[in-house]
Amino acid sequence: MLTEQRDIAALASVAWMLLIDTGQWPKWGPSVRAVDAPAQTATADVIGKQWTVRASIAICFACTKGLYES
Repeated sequence: MLTEQRDIAALASVAWMLLIDTGQWPKWGPSVRAVDAPAQTATADVIGKQWTVRASIAICFACTKGLYES
């Protein structure tokens, strides 16, 4: 599994809202060109696609309860 890690100088609650908002991914993720998901919030059971800046293919993603919810 691929993972990503970043240090963000913000309150945890503010950072978390940015991280789960798929509309914000292209703004803070320099490799993300666009996101297509049924919901703008990446919560459990959301499955979508993201396009990278360098590739013209879509990369699928799936959010699981273990990663995004307690």
